[in-house]
Order: sequence, then C-alpha cells, then structure tokens
Amino acid sequence: MAERFQGQGIASQAIQLLIDSFTDAAILDTFIIKAVTVNQRSNALAQRLGFVFVERLLAAENIGDNVYDQNRYCLQRAASR
Repeated sequence: MAERFQGQGIASQAIQLLIDSFTDAAILDTFIIKAVTVNQRSNALAQRLGFVFVERLLAAENIGDNVYDQNRYCLQRAASR
C-alpha cells in the first residue's frame, strides 16, 4: 500500500468487510492470512483482526532475490445464517 495511505485502517477495514461478507453469505467460514515474518505491520494486522498464529512456513516466499519465511494465521467464523 502506498505510504500516504498507511496507518489509516484501510487494510483492516477492507479485510474485515471481506470476512463479514463471505461469512454472512455462508460462502466461507475459514480465512487464512500469510505474512512474511519480517513484515511486522502485516503480522500485527492479522493479530488485530483476531487471526490466530498457526505455523511458520520456511522459505515460503520469494521477493526479488530474497527468500522469506511466512507466518500463517487462521480465523474461523460461524456463518450468521
């Protein structure tokens, strides 16, 4: 996300809207976020939204010439219908 838009809750709101919409429509009840371990903001976002840490995936993502581990988070939501 462009730096000028960071810290405004845009990503949190967008992800929460997707979770609510898919849950309300009974389309999904399990949501996964994978975040590169060194990306503190993405990991914090997952935790703020109630996602639970599941596991660390080693050498799971390539960005340019670098290889990064990922943290995998899960959120279970019961359908509201």
